[in-house]
Amino acid sequence: MVKTLGELCEFKNGGTPSKTVEEYYNGGTIPWISSADIKDGRVSSPRIFITPKGVKDSSVNVVKKGTVLLVTRTGVGKVVLAPYDLAFSQDITALIPNEDIHAEYLARFLKANAEKLVAAARGATIPGVSRQVVESLRVELPNLGEQRRIADISGRVDVLRQKQAEAQGLAGDLVPAVFEEMFGNPLNASSTMDQISLGDLLSSIDSGMSPVCADQSAEADEWGVLKLSAITLNSYDELKNKAILPSYHPDVSLEVKAGDILFARKNTKVLVGACAYVEKTRPKLLIPDLIFSLRIKDGRKVRPRYLAHLLGSTSFKTKVTALAGGSAGSMPNISKEKLRALLVPVPKIEKQEAFEKKLVEVSKLKETLLRRSKDFEDLSSSLSAQVFDPQ
Repeated sequence: MVKTLGELCEFKNGGTPSKTVEEYYNGGTIPWISSADIKDGRVSSPRIFITPKGVKDSSVNVVKKGTVLLVTRTGVGKVVLAPYDLAFSQDITALIPNEDIHAEYLARFLKANAEKLVAAARGATIPGVSRQVVESLRVELPNLGEQRRIADISGRVDVLRQKQAEAQGLAGDLVPAVFEEMFGNPLNASSTMDQISLGDLLSSIDSGMSPVCADQSAEADEWGVLKLSAITLNSYDELKNKAILPSYHPDVSLEVKAGDILFARKNTKVLVGACAYVEKTRPKLLIPDLIFSLRIKDGRKVRPRYLAHLLGSTSFKTKVTALAGGSAGSMPNISKEKLRALLVPVPKIEKQEAFEKKLVEVSKLKETLLRRSKDFEDLSSSLSAQVFDPQ
């Protein structure tokens, strides 16, 4: 059986009490949320509480726990089940299902149709999707028992995805923990390790170039240049790039290679000096002029993975950031001269190699977790396509 949401649900609009009336808020007990309070399929802790009088004297509606809430403006397509009785803003629409459709099944259906809702949104300043569009969505209705079973399976897949994401986060935290365990605080290493200037450890500090680029990312067979955001703290993301215009002839000596150390010479106060070791990368990507490529002179003295994680470590980064200069209002910048003069602690090569071996193990673990995460994503997408395929 197929029905429209207009046949299956009662719709309620949200509203906002006047902020100038103190008695609408003073001592309020009714949580009130907006679309900004819905994140990752959950409602964050409410920041605003209104009074019963604030509800009575305004267009605000209060709905029961378990009501399906759909964002129809400012973040169109976000869906959540109300975790408790609450009121909501005008950028949210409440859908109260009748006896033919299970609430969680309805929420899953809306999530599967989020892209369709986004595409139907209209408005130059704040795009929104009309109630008529939502009401016209057609949904396949198995019996209620089957709806509950489907919702339960989808929920279990979501839990697995969440646990997988948590495991990936923990794997990412392993590297700083291993570094600290093996080398301690590098700022306190002057008595236990050699202190060598970075310039004596490197054969070169190469600057990139930033040619005129297209707005989109480079295709696999196109040349591209990294965005500054491709380098964060001990993290490299090849997907953050821009395609180079066909008229530009790339300097292949500036191509990013596996084994490179990339260093953000200019960025915000938080990210200036961010450093990352490139484990692997797609071909045909160039470094931009705001990123240095650091080349090791002698791998028997210092290993690139150790150096990259030293420069990007939380404790040592304060020393790196102190090198940055710049006028007020501009992004801080670290010059090659100051970077070359930076003294860095260099432990025995055997210890650095042991650290590298542990990093390789962590990298393999992260790749395994990433593959499993993709499997869960594929499973979730397949389930949505089979059950909630937009009509």
